[in-house]
Amino acid sequence: MNILTKPLILIVDDKPTNLKALRALLSGVEAEIVEANSGNEALALMLEHEFALVLLDVDMPGMDGFEVARTAFRLERTRNLQVLFVTAAVGIPGRSCGLYRKTDQ
Repeated sequence: MNILTKPLILIVDDKPTNLKALRALLSGVEAEIVEANSGNEALALMLEHEFALVLLDVDMPGMDGFEVARTAFRLERTRNLQVLFVTAAVGIPGRSCGLYRKTDQ
């Protein structure tokens, strides 16, 4: 990464209001924010760009956040991505864990 360019942060959520909220939370961060509305779109963007951080919704239709992370960690280009899981889900079995280790692949 060129020292003069801003780092890229990818925010991934299927709900536009959540993307808007995440963008607002990051408004003070010196970074370029890129949005994805699905797991498939996120993976395509991960292969196209070098992200400093990915904020990834856990509960999405189709490919959920854990599946996106597992897939990304298996690929050479995206294996070292820094991923932070985000969820509004409360009390859903198997969805309340926000920590995913790369060794859990």
